[in-house]
Amino acid sequence: TITPAGSIPGNTTIQVVSQNTSVTKTYTVSFAFESVPTNAPATPSAKNAWDVISIYGDAYGTAVGLNGVTWDNGANAAEGSYASNNALKITNGTGDFIGFDIGNAGGFVNATDMTHVHADFWIAGDYVAGQVVKVKLSNHSSGGTEVNAIIKEIAPAAGDAEKWISIDMDMGVDARERIAQVLLIYTNSAGAPAFVYADNIYMYRAPTASVDKNNLLNVNLYPNPAANNLHISAKNI
Repeated sequence: TITPAGSIPGNTTIQVVSQNTSVTKTYTVSFAFESVPTNAPATPSAKNAWDVISIYGDAYGTAVGLNGVTWDNGANAAEGSYASNNALKITNGTGDFIGFDIGNAGGFVNATDMTHVHADFWIAGDYVAGQVVKVKLSNHSSGGTEVNAIIKEIAPAAGDAEKWISIDMDMGVDARERIAQVLLIYTNSAGAPAFVYADNIYMYRAPTASVDKNNLLNVNLYPNPAANNLHISAKNI
C-alpha cells in the first residue's frame, strides 16, 4: 500500500506485506525543498592585486584554487551558479567540516604580508542554537606537516538563517608563510547542517602603493640612486 505525500515538503509511506502475510514493513520517503541562495554575498571592495591573495571566488581575478582531500569524512564541494554568482556548494559528510589543499603548483601560499582573512557562508535550513562557522588556515613546514593554524570564527544569530554571513578578521601574529590547507568548519548543537555554501575566500591587507607602480601615480623619486636625501614629487591626481 502506498500513501502519497499530500504536499511537499511531506512524506510518502509504503507498506509492504510478505506473501504469507506474516510480516509487514512500512517505509517512509521524505520529500523536501532544497534551500539555495537567492542572492549573492556582498561584493568585495576593490583591491590592488598585490594586496590580496584570492583563494576562491571571482572578485579578484583568477583565484589560487582549492583541491579536495580524502580525510574530511566524505564531505564534498561543487561549484554552481546561484543568483548569477558562482559559489561552492558543500555537501557535508559524517563530520562537521570540509578540507581543501591549496590548488596552485607549489601547494601553498605565502601570506606573511597579509593581515586579514575573509570568507562568506550561507547555511541551508533553519537556525539551530549553537551554530558556529570557522575558517582554518593550516600553515605547514617544508616537509608538509602542520606547524600552526589560524582559526577565525563567528556565531550566526537566529536572524541570519539562510542569509550570507561573513568572517572578516585580523589574523594576528601567527606564522603564515606556507598556508597549504584550508578548512571550512560548520557545526551546531544538533550536529552539522547538510548543506553549506561558501564564496569569496581570501586574505588581504590595507591598500599599499608599490614603488613599482609610481609611474601610474605620477610620482617622481630623485635622485636615483639616492645617498642621504630622497626627493618625492607628485602631480595632482
